Amino acid sequence: MLRQIELAMGKQKQVKISYLNRAKDERRERVISPLRVIVQSNGTSIIAWCHDSDAIRTFIVDNIESAELLDSTAIVDVNADLDTSASALCRT
Repeated sequence: MLRQIELAMGKQKQVKISYLNRAKDERRERVISPLRVIVQSNGTSIIAWCHDSDAIRTFIVDNIESAELLDSTAIVDVNADLDTSASALCRT
């Protein structure tokens, strides 16, 4: 999954993901514009603009079940504070 996300970041494309929220035991499809990869000792996360939530969200790579590169150009909120989002690791 990470390879598809990194490819999307390089090409500035949106990605359709199937994401498992383990806390709620629910799967959802989301369209995201990936912004940053965060590697930590407890795992890897993706900071992304979530088009479904219309906000920056953090996605745990291990919870991404599928990733499909879309033709749509990624949308980045230039006013977003990525450092705050990365440190908070917002739950999705």
